[in-house]
Amino acid sequence: MKHRSKAVPGILLVALGALFLGSACVRLNEPSVYKCETDSDCDSSEHCSASKLCQSDSVCDYDGDCEGGKICSARSCIAPQCTQLTGQCGAYQCSLGRCTTSCGGDSSCRPGAKCSAGQCVEPGSVANDKTCSTDAACQSQHCCTNGFSTGVCRASCLKAVGAACATGAECTSNLCCPTKGTTTLTCSATPCSEIPECSVDLDCKNAGKCTAGKCVAVAPQKTGASCTSATQCLSAICQANTCRAVTGDPCTVYTECEMGHVCCANATGTGGTCSGADGKCALTIGARCTKNADCSSGMCNDSVYCTKYCNSGAECGVSPWGDANSCETNGLGQQICFPGCTTSSECQSNLGSRFGCYYALNSSGKVCEVN
Repeated sequence: MKHRSKAVPGILLVALGALFLGSACVRLNEPSVYKCETDSDCDSSEHCSASKLCQSDSVCDYDGDCEGGKICSARSCIAPQCTQLTGQCGAYQCSLGRCTTSCGGDSSCRPGAKCSAGQCVEPGSVANDKTCSTDAACQSQHCCTNGFSTGVCRASCLKAVGAACATGAECTSNLCCPTKGTTTLTCSATPCSEIPECSVDLDCKNAGKCTAGKCVAVAPQKTGASCTSATQCLSAICQANTCRAVTGDPCTVYTECEMGHVCCANATGTGGTCSGADGKCALTIGARCTKNADCSSGMCNDSVYCTKYCNSGAECGVSPWGDANSCETNGLGQQICFPGCTTSSECQSNLGSRFGCYYALNSSGKVCEVN
């Protein structure tokens, strides 16, 4: 048995160094006797490692530290799990003395075995309802993914009657048909042409009409047309089976407007538009008011009637009682719209007893003014 001399313990060297060098620190190199070129330079229970250091035969960092074909496991040299590429690891391969335990493809398995859901399996060994990745892995030869990355072995990948589908090729019946009352397609036992799409209009989506059991598309309708759903109306409002107009839309009577709204006459007194969200009409020029917000012009003169600044009578429209308004100069030298009139009773009944009907100064018409 060959023995190598051991290095002087480091603590003794440090102590000796301290005697000769006082308090100075000295770095001591590793003794060369621990280094080796061949196994013969080491003790009988050691070997010369790849890093050229004597290392115990029972301790390792990687397979190269072990002798006699052993492998390194948990820093100990042990006998290999397998020595042949196939035949010792079941469906897996032998790699570097170890049986693989998972796979990313068929090449990680023994020849003939298949990689299925990360595991090597014998061909045709996976039972139904178990995960798979290839048809060959299943006993049924049908690995069904149903849109997911991991498949499941099934007796057949075709869908049963009633299952959702996109095409007939997905169904055991080879028939994929629309379902009454919805746009969903399902596998059917009956030819699609024989299945009624609808019984009434409500069965049809997207504002369709039910005609002879089929849904027929209908173009959106104007205000006043009959309807059963909002999508059948251009305004997208169907109330009391009638397409209704929304705020700001033209109207002639209040029943054309969305419920809770009214048809407001315009400045000329002809036609009108549907009222705003509060259901009220903004007042026109000449109408009685108490605040600016009451008026469509945003201006309430002396908290009595709606007006606005103007340059000519054409800008002032007509009064709520039907007389042409006039553009006149007020007491402040401003030109504003005055409510038109024919008789003083019109002014008094609409604006108050203080008002009378007088000839205008800047035009040939008459206007309501304070007595």
